[in-house]
Amino acid sequence: MNNPPASENLFKRSLSSITDHPYLAYLVIFVVQFSVQPYFKGNQNTKFLNGASDVGYGFLANDWLGKTVDPLPAFSFIGKVIFWLHSEWLLYALFAVFLALYAHSLMTLVRMAFGDLSDRSAKLLFGALFVCFNGLLIANSDNGLSGQYLLATRYFQPCTLGVFLLWGIVEALRNHPNRAAIFFASAAMFHPTYVPHAGLLMAVMWLNHWRTNGWSRQLIYSAGLFAVILFPWVIRYLWLFRPTTDALWQESIHILTEVRIPQHTQAASWFNAQTISKIALMLAGVVFAFRTRLFPYVATLFGAMIGSMLFVMVFPIEALEFATLWRLSVILQPIAATIVIYKFCEWAAPFFADAKRQRYLRNTTVGILIIACLGGIGLTAKVFRHPYKSTEGQVINYAKETRKAGMKYLIPPRIGDFNPFRLNSGIPIVINWKSHPYLDTEVIEWYKRYQDVASYYKNPQNCDHLNALKNEYGVTHAVLVNKQEKSWSACLQGEPPLYRNKRYTVVAL
Repeated sequence: MNNPPASENLFKRSLSSITDHPYLAYLVIFVVQFSVQPYFKGNQNTKFLNGASDVGYGFLANDWLGKTVDPLPAFSFIGKVIFWLHSEWLLYALFAVFLALYAHSLMTLVRMAFGDLSDRSAKLLFGALFVCFNGLLIANSDNGLSGQYLLATRYFQPCTLGVFLLWGIVEALRNHPNRAAIFFASAAMFHPTYVPHAGLLMAVMWLNHWRTNGWSRQLIYSAGLFAVILFPWVIRYLWLFRPTTDALWQESIHILTEVRIPQHTQAASWFNAQTISKIALMLAGVVFAFRTRLFPYVATLFGAMIGSMLFVMVFPIEALEFATLWRLSVILQPIAATIVIYKFCEWAAPFFADAKRQRYLRNTTVGILIIACLGGIGLTAKVFRHPYKSTEGQVINYAKETRKAGMKYLIPPRIGDFNPFRLNSGIPIVINWKSHPYLDTEVIEWYKRYQDVASYYKNPQNCDHLNALKNEYGVTHAVLVNKQEKSWSACLQGEPPLYRNKRYTVVAL
């Protein structure tokens, strides 16, 4: 007898696993199909810098920004442990854990609100749509409004811990207020941006529990846990980041909201047709959740999100814009999308009652999920094969290989591929655009440094400016752009470059 080909056996085993244990299978598939980024990327270069500086990673103890007031001390502790252990691979493990918790939380929430899908075909369809839709949302940075997200950057960072808010809602629906309070408070402890989220969700849980059970010790204990975990961090934040003077604080808020992050703070810059479609999706999720235990949570998030948007549009106060209260959408949108997917699958289930259609759906769904897994593995392998092959990465590698105590680099501040310079090389820099502090005087100093450096790269023939940067900031090396060589070559006074590739030249000053 001829044995079936290996590919057919794989397909049948996959089909059996998915149909017998659907939600567990979807959880595994969701994590496996997700391509991740090599460290250090994007926001990691800001969020891990204070921790790296504190433990003396490379020579970053001498980096100006690394010594500014840490806005994320709880998260920085994670970074300190990772750097101290020299175990950066833990960043991938942590991200995988939060991916799994994200998927598990969403699937658990809809099952608690609406019950299990009774039809196996509907479960298969739900799995395929859930994995693909959430995967696309995250990959395209579409977790929420104004470019905000939970997981969209495909690497571990503070916003990732917002997944604790999702699991906190699960614990609240299970009538475990103490556990819910711990998860709500923990999310805000690791990332202060989540303080409004945690406070709102805690208030909803309290009111629901009080309405159902009246006053109880559990209710008081949960409030105590929430306060004990979160309040010390909030008090620290309010004290350390209190205004130096009203004028300096207003100036720093203006720099952050109007100059540095208007894409997050100013509704006029991100409110468009896509925003309306996202709001419609969230509203649909809220409507479908009506008369379920999940409704008070999603309705409160939706109301607060819309209310904050409208208020800031009518009264454009910079301090409120900086708070970005519409970031509530990063929790609401995934929940709403999962609810809509669930209701669609429930509605479509009768269409697949026919045996032939069921077989077609099963085969198609399993095929899509296998392709998604193979695609995620392939993309991750491709990225990790040459993680820093760009010309910017080559400069960073050169700097790391030749680093010595006392070095400080001047780099083009707005070129994104240079963002990992500090953490990948372990060498201080003067400034870049991506990473900034939060204390008012430090924000103003950061912007001054940025303007000083950016103006030189716009006018590199100004040798006096280069010397001024060297003297004021202690610059020892500069990364210069080859296209501007005619402008900056005279400033080197015949000194040969230390390193050169097709786009950049490294020189000693």
